[in-house]
Amino acid sequence: MASHYQNNYDLDAVTRQPPPERTDVVCECLQVTECQLLATLTQGEVQTLRDLRQATGAGDGCTACHHLLKQYVQRRA
Repeated sequence: MASHYQNNYDLDAVTRQPPPERTDVVCECLQVTECQLLATLTQGEVQTLRDLRQATGAGDGCTACHHLLKQYVQRRA
């Protein structure tokens, strides 16, 4: 008699998977990465923190990342 709790998951397949790629998330709330920020900043349209927030959505959650976003904008200037 088969167990009621038997599953069909292949746990070995899960352990064979490579670890997920590391993404340098700057804005945790909206999962905006450093790569996204840098790509936006290189387009030349962003001059202020507000511009960066509007272009990427970063910083529109809890605002804890604003100090980091400001640093990206300042480095670009």
